[in-house]
Amino acid sequence: MVPGAAPTPSLRYWRTQRALFQEQLATAAGVGVMTIIRGEAGRQLRLDVIGKLATALGVTPAELQRQPPET
Repeated sequence: MVPGAAPTPSLRYWRTQRALFQEQLATAAGVGVMTIIRGEAGRQLRLDVIGKLATALGVTPAELQRQPPET
């Protein structure tokens, strides 16, 4: 585990719930598209980046770090 970083298993779930493309979320959060791709692939993201993504998606950072709901 990387200090100051965490996985975001619900990132794809929340992005698709908001009907956003990866590029749209990246722009809204002020991060690169590769950051979204890495996060959705299970890589750990820095906590400040998780905060930006959560704000852009209208959820809490903790919600991004939880497993997505069963669909």
